[in-house]
Amino acid sequence: MVKQQTQKELVDELTNKMNESIKNYKNDPSEELKFLDFISRFNNYSVRNISLIQNQFGNAVGVASYKQHKENGYQVQKGEKAIRILAPKFQKMFQDNDRQWKYLNQATTTQKAKIKSGELKTEERLAGFLSVPVFDITQTDCPEQDYPKLYPNKPESFTFNGTKKDIETLRSVLIDYAKEKNVAVSFDKTNSTAKGYFEPATNRIVIKDRMDEVEQIKVLLHELAHAEMHNVHKLATKTPEQLRSSVLEYQAEMTAYVVSSTLGIDSEDYSKKYLANWTKRKVDDDVYIQSLEEVKNVSNDFMNDISDRFNKLEKTLILDETEFKNLIQFQLSHYELVEEFSSTEIVYTPDIESANLKETYSSYQALWENQFENNLTNDLECFTLKKLQKDEFLSKSPDLLNKLANYNSNVNTTLEGLKKEAKLVKELDLDNDGVPDRIDPDDTRSVIRTEADKDLVGNKTDKVYEQERKRTPTRTRGR
Repeated sequence: MVKQQTQKELVDELTNKMNESIKNYKNDPSEELKFLDFISRFNNYSVRNISLIQNQFGNAVGVASYKQHKENGYQVQKGEKAIRILAPKFQKMFQDNDRQWKYLNQATTTQKAKIKSGELKTEERLAGFLSVPVFDITQTDCPEQDYPKLYPNKPESFTFNGTKKDIETLRSVLIDYAKEKNVAVSFDKTNSTAKGYFEPATNRIVIKDRMDEVEQIKVLLHELAHAEMHNVHKLATKTPEQLRSSVLEYQAEMTAYVVSSTLGIDSEDYSKKYLANWTKRKVDDDVYIQSLEEVKNVSNDFMNDISDRFNKLEKTLILDETEFKNLIQFQLSHYELVEEFSSTEIVYTPDIESANLKETYSSYQALWENQFENNLTNDLECFTLKKLQKDEFLSKSPDLLNKLANYNSNVNTTLEGLKKEAKLVKELDLDNDGVPDRIDPDDTRSVIRTEADKDLVGNKTDKVYEQERKRTPTRTRGR
């Protein structure tokens, strides 16, 4: 018969396993990165307990007690072995006259009387740890398809897929995040070997601009981690051991790795090299655990904030298909078509990998450009669109719209193009004065009265219109 372990024996065994795992993490960057990936799944547990979970059940998705699983409607499968973690044990203690904390069962008769009268202070204090059983969701009868709902490995509804548009949006999100945290971010041309740095005294981040956007994001995440954990106020709370540059750099890179990994941005090789160069594994175990705890908490908060901002920004950039068709129809309504073309159907397609907008819109160059630019921008005010949606629509328009004054948008085009080859001409100018009839205050003939200029010609009598019409050569509109 196997002798049942006592609580002390269980706790000692778990503590030894935990300490052994920590040594392995510190000595092997590959194992450490695996542990960080594991950490990102268990935000509700301490680093020590996460280490124990990984040691006993490396493929764990999400753990809970037997009771919690049952309350959620799932039953632990028969024969499954529990995962053992450590839970804090609290006991009521009192403070004696020498300000020493003692257990209540150590109190003398006199002290008990003073405790009862309130003369001696009492409170619940940590008295040690207990070994408690938990089970992974995969050990229950929960359907596999429900795992992500119960234990998502990234914030729910996060839509980052790593496309060029996603990368550009994420870069904007990170810059906005920094701005809200009162951290200035600049992208500078520099010959320095450093890809970026954070200045605590000025709360400023500088990123080397001679890198592609993905690399800039990795570096920006690293420096934002510094700004969050190593600003002037946070540095003032750290011990000398925690202030070592190797520890600070370790924390920043591990935070950047966890967030990048959750996003799906590959930075494993880069992080391995960074760890090997900076930490040298010469750090006390307690400082190491404290550093990892801060990385875990900051990474989780950081990821939740970024995902919320990313999703909100993505939603503002998405134009409804019908709304977009209406905008295009509005754009075309200002101009006359001079010939029939095979298809007038406007097709909305979100995939632009094979798009060639320049060729698609080459025929628009015949437009009376300056007035078109100004009017289209102003006329868009009649639509209830957010600024980013207006920018998105303009970015999908002909090349000539890129000349719009003060137009500066990093919004990536998401339209393959209009599947047509419409040849457009300048707006009608029946009096040949160089100004389109639609906006010409001098052109008063009733034949060209439109919604745009009817107020300008409304005070003219029919007799005046008729007299002017007889003096004007008749012109027909082309089709």
